[in-house]
Amino acid sequence: MKFLAWLDKNKKQVGLVSAGVVVAVALIAGIFYYQSQKEVWASEALSNVKKPFNPATPPPPGTVQAYLKVAQDFDGTKAAGRALLEAASLLYSEGAYTNAEAQFRRFLTEYPDSSFLPQGMLGLASTLDAEGRAGDAIAKYEELRRRFPSDSVIDETKLALARLYESQNPAEAYKLYNELANAGQQSGIGSEAGIRLADLMEKHPELGKTNVVPAPPLQFTPSATAPPQVKTITPGSSNQMVMTITSTPPKSPTLATQTPNTTATGTTAAPLLLKPNTATTNK
Repeated sequence: MKFLAWLDKNKKQVGLVSAGVVVAVALIAGIFYYQSQKEVWASEALSNVKKPFNPATPPPPGTVQAYLKVAQDFDGTKAAGRALLEAASLLYSEGAYTNAEAQFRRFLTEYPDSSFLPQGMLGLASTLDAEGRAGDAIAKYEELRRRFPSDSVIDETKLALARLYESQNPAEAYKLYNELANAGQQSGIGSEAGIRLADLMEKHPELGKTNVVPAPPLQFTPSATAPPQVKTITPGSSNQMVMTITSTPPKSPTLATQTPNTTATGTTAAPLLLKPNTATTNK
């Protein structure tokens, strides 16, 4: 009864508050709907920009401007970020490095959470490299290498970085080329790394001595301080000969074969199949 009395007394204020809540909810719902629709519209606008399927074919005139218009009209959407990256890439391919650098930097600043961030960083580093700013390019390549070590662009990054290091840090260039060549000998990047590695070795033959890459360790390696030993023990009251071969720590695998009058047990550095010695007769 008290609540009803209070409500009757303050119904005007309650009505205003209720109306404000409804308006706020409707406004928030409208914002979410607009944002979702904006993403759809941006994606459609981006797909409407015609681009040749063959990268070697130059795009039609006005393509860069079309991408930049999408980026401006749908600012903040994922498609707008992609459009900005496409525009920067086209400017780079056209040799307009100053404009390309500006658009790459704009993309990295405005879309730091984009899934295409590694591509944007690679584009900026490549542009700085093309402008002859080797120091800035190396810094950006190294940042990309540090932040995205497993991204799909990392091999391309290492190849470009090694090329810049050839004159400034040959040892690091050798390391990167060798890594790429060994990891992907059949790929285009791996093949190019192998060719550049050979050229680098001709200029710096000392690298082959100071940068030898060790072979991968075997799973079972004989101990250098405990050479294999063969011990023959003949018990006094037995007609059996026991052969023991030891060359590794006690936890190494043990393989054994037996014959009616012979028992052989062995511990070896690698799996070893022991066969009875047909030239030995146990008596």
